[in-house]
Amino acid sequence: MSHLFFLVGNAPYSNRGCEAIVRGTMRILRREFGDDTQAVVASFGSKEELLRQSAQETDSGIKHVRLELPSRFSAGWWLRQIDKVLGTKLACNRRAVSHYAAIADAALQIGGDNYTLDYGYPVAFMEIDRLVWAQSKPLVLWGASVGPFDSDPRFQEQIAAHLKRFNAILVREGRSEEVLHEMGIENNVSRMPDPAFVMEAIEPDTDKLGFDLPEGAVGINLSPLMAKYTTAGDLHKWAEIGAAIVSEVRRTLKRPIILVPHVTSADPTKDDGALLRKIAALLPQSVKSDVYVVGDELSAAETKWLISKCALFAGARTHSTIAAISSGVPTLCFAYSTKARGISEAVYSSLDYCVEPDVLTPEAVSSAMARLDAEADIIKSRLRAALPELFEECFAAARILKKIISHGS
Repeated sequence: MSHLFFLVGNAPYSNRGCEAIVRGTMRILRREFGDDTQAVVASFGSKEELLRQSAQETDSGIKHVRLELPSRFSAGWWLRQIDKVLGTKLACNRRAVSHYAAIADAALQIGGDNYTLDYGYPVAFMEIDRLVWAQSKPLVLWGASVGPFDSDPRFQEQIAAHLKRFNAILVREGRSEEVLHEMGIENNVSRMPDPAFVMEAIEPDTDKLGFDLPEGAVGINLSPLMAKYTTAGDLHKWAEIGAAIVSEVRRTLKRPIILVPHVTSADPTKDDGALLRKIAALLPQSVKSDVYVVGDELSAAETKWLISKCALFAGARTHSTIAAISSGVPTLCFAYSTKARGISEAVYSSLDYCVEPDVLTPEAVSSAMARLDAEADIIKSRLRAALPELFEECFAAARILKKIISHGS
């Protein structure tokens, strides 16, 4: 009998990190539950995104459903009005969540940082959890970051009581584990690296890549989100700084540069591709000929393949750095979040290869990249030693899940 899992809390594949989580999760589940394991992936996003994602899905065992908005004047519609005022997502498709939770073996909350305050209060995800619990199905927080919540003691008390109800909380870094322990949550907590670590890379067609891959290149991912931490949200000013960073790295390392988007969007405040194209346009002529900009067409697995071919990598998007690290590429993290610092500590056992936003200057980045280049052989050796254990920890999570399901049956 095939197994069915309900994967909730993710964003569309236009965020390659969200796709990487799904791909890695399916590999983990199928290793333990069999190749015929299937999943329903429920995500917030537009109808157009869902249709495109479903049409382009390469895994026949995955079905996509949209957490869509309810009809006018229904109970869900009134929740939507609350959403507009509070910026929440309470008005998810309750019927769909309840239906798929009822028929699944278990539900996995797969959004990597939903249970933090990085993007506001996780009230929408908490409501989804309650709908799953109403169906008496196991619920696991899957390879995620948690907290901190101490900036709001009242909410911290509420979320602590909520998290204790999970059958398992599988956290991807030590800092999240510490947060949970400080909140008195220990019995259902285990470690699990981000599932994107085990996503397999796929080589794209040459036509899709758009250029011949240069030898010894440095891959760089910069995101619009970093403007919030570096230029008070001024995207143009951040693009100018980004161009200066790329120019200085090129001057220092004398290697070709590949600019790699990891999130694409019609919203320029979220679209890596638009930012990287602007950065490329701002480069001096002496640098432009050695800088390549990747288009928006590559999947998460194809992007990982491209990153794996780089000699060095530096990334803002956490899952761009996971793609690099899991491929054994010496990687510098632009650490504006707890998850980035935590993952760097988990892999390198230090923050030596992180650059904080308050020191994110062209000189600081090029200096850090020069050090990365000089220590590349040592770092590769460390990664070769560390990665097999990280991969095994990912696969071990499915055994925890299997035990939970068997106890509930």
